[in-house]
Order: sequence, then structure tokens, then C-alpha cells
Amino acid sequence: MRIDIENMDAGYGDKKILHGIDLHLEGPGLTCIIGPNGVGKSTMIKCMNKLLTPTSGTVKVNGRDVKEMSRKEIANVISYVPVQTDDVFAMPVFDTVLIGRANKSKWKTSPQDIVKVKKALEVLGLTELSDRPFNELSAGQHQTVAIARGLVQETEILILDEPTSNLDIRHQIFITSLMHEIAVQKNVMVIMISHNLNIASMFADNIVLMEKPGRIKQIGPANDVITAENIKDVYNVGCEIVIHQGRPVMLLDQILN
Repeated sequence: MRIDIENMDAGYGDKKILHGIDLHLEGPGLTCIIGPNGVGKSTMIKCMNKLLTPTSGTVKVNGRDVKEMSRKEIANVISYVPVQTDDVFAMPVFDTVLIGRANKSKWKTSPQDIVKVKKALEVLGLTELSDRPFNELSAGQHQTVAIARGLVQETEILILDEPTSNLDIRHQIFITSLMHEIAVQKNVMVIMISHNLNIASMFADNIVLMEKPGRIKQIGPANDVITAENIKDVYNVGCEIVIHQGRPVMLLDQILN
């Protein structure tokens, strides 16, 4: 499993968001993408799965340019969980997650599909909500159901856009640690956007730090990327970095002028 982005620019209409992006990810593991609002984190991952076409440069998945791949081919390789869902239907949670098996079952539900959905709901603590209408859930529950739907696709690459955005701190830790566990145990490349730098530092195998105006500042393990100098440069925030259990932890100081 491999994603290669070379000299990529991207944006929306006349507004350019990303500038000269070069990113190479290979093999299983958890990669967290961090950076301030507006630097193009979501734009970049949308280019990975052809939701957005770059204005220049290339995006390749397993050596193939995504421009040459059909939506079905991409769905067989990449699962995508958006930052929020616009789904407002009254379909039960179980059936909502079952939709994620469409690329495997071709809309003919098998006993294996049922088992996979039950397992995903169990892992994410959603079993008791199986029969609840999706449109009656909270924003955090919506997000967790969307993650379950992504998991049951069983692709080799899983991309999540801020999967913990509507969750409390306990569930942020749970979801991020689960993504790392899945990456290791299921041999999956997991790429997720995160705004909690300390949680990302705790679990990520690699961190992609983005900065304005839509560029990658540094890529590497947390100990190399989460530094006081980088936090100052990218976020304009002063902090102290301490090492806890071998990983950097950011202690906020002050907003800089």
C-alpha cells in the first residue's frame, strides 16, 4: 500500500489552497495530519481519493494515478470517512453501517456482511444503538457510526477527516488508539486529520505537519515533528515540550504576537 503525491497544487475555483505538496506514505501504520485551520488538510486528503482534482501535480495510489482510476476502483482500495455527514435519513444504525459493505457484497447482503457489521458496532461501542434511527443520534454518535461504516469496507487504506471532532477527550483517545490498533493488527494504512496534537503524538507512527499557505513543513515521527520551535512557527503559540512515555507532550504557554 502506497500513496505518492508529487508537486501538487489544489484549490477550489480560483482559490489556491495547496502549494507544491510532496508526500510519500508506504505500508501499514497511523499517520496523523496536523496544522492550523485553513492550511489545506482536508483538501489534501480529498485529492488522495479523487474527491477533488489537483490543478497540477500527481497523486498515485499503489503506483496508479488516481485520475486513471474509476470511483469503484478507488473504493476497493480506500475507505473515506468525512468530517461530518449530511445524512438525515431514518435508516437504523445497523443498516447505515451495512452500506459500507456495498463494495464487497455488490448490494447482496451475505451472512459474512452481517458478522462484519456486528463486529464493527461492538468495537466502537455502538451495539445498543443498532436499531436506533440514524437521524436521532447526536453529532458524536453520527461520527462514530461513520467510522464504523468506513471500517467495514475493509480496504487497505483508511482516510478519516477529523474523526474525533465531535467527541469528548475520552472518546478522542479511544478512537485514535483504535485507529493505531487497526493499522497494526489489520495491516492497514490509516491517515487521519487531528487537531489534538498531544493525542496525535501519543499514537501516531508518523505526523504530517502543515503550515500556511498550504504547504507541508515537516514529516516524521512525533519526537521530530512536535517541537517547541515548530509549534511556534506554525501555530504562533509558545509551549514547553516534555517527554512522557517516550513521546512529546505539549504544555501550552501563551499566544504569541
